[in-house]
Amino acid sequence: MKLIAALAFIVALTTSDSFSQTAPPKPAAATSEEAKVLSEVMGYMLGQAVVEGARMKAVAARAEAGKVFDFASVKTKADIATRRKILDEFVTTSKSSEVFLDGMEKTLRAQLATAQVSNAAKEEMVTGFMKGMNKKLPLKKAIHSADRTGAATAGEIYALLDAEWGNWKADGKGVITFKKKPALDKFNAGLKAIREALAKQDAAEKQLAAIEQKK
Repeated sequence: MKLIAALAFIVALTTSDSFSQTAPPKPAAATSEEAKVLSEVMGYMLGQAVVEGARMKAVAARAEAGKVFDFASVKTKADIATRRKILDEFVTTSKSSEVFLDGMEKTLRAQLATAQVSNAAKEEMVTGFMKGMNKKLPLKKAIHSADRTGAATAGEIYALLDAEWGNWKADGKGVITFKKKPALDKFNAGLKAIREALAKQDAAEKQLAAIEQKK
């Protein structure tokens, strides 16, 4: 059964487009010279976001190419090992991106600490930036969480296929059957968990899109 859609790989969480949408306008407390400095700080933050986005895109591409949710296409145990490795990499990268999201205020403040601008301008910039981010952060984290649940569950399914090697088969229509009912029940439970993760992800995406449309 093909379930690649269950992991939408939300790379927009850390791409330049979504990041720039959270950037506040020039602080009113900043002078023209300070505004230039603050612009450089935002350039640094944007650069970090682009790096995170690129990492997510890369691992997403590997997952898609590796058909990580096309369980029925497994032909050898080597296929299982390869896909589990890709899924583990995705989970690790997603966690890293979420850490990046959680640490953005700290990173911004660290960059502003040495910037030659007034404290008032610094605080106005941080406040404006986080005002936009705090509306989206819970939803972005929810999407990341759903993605990881889907990937981790897929990994568990591959572990099951590995453990039950020789006791299951896939037909030409992508349907997998098992000789042992407990194994089949576990497999179906895994598919259900992936679908539930997809539903949570979809709900969070719609809420996030609604926030973006209000701008």
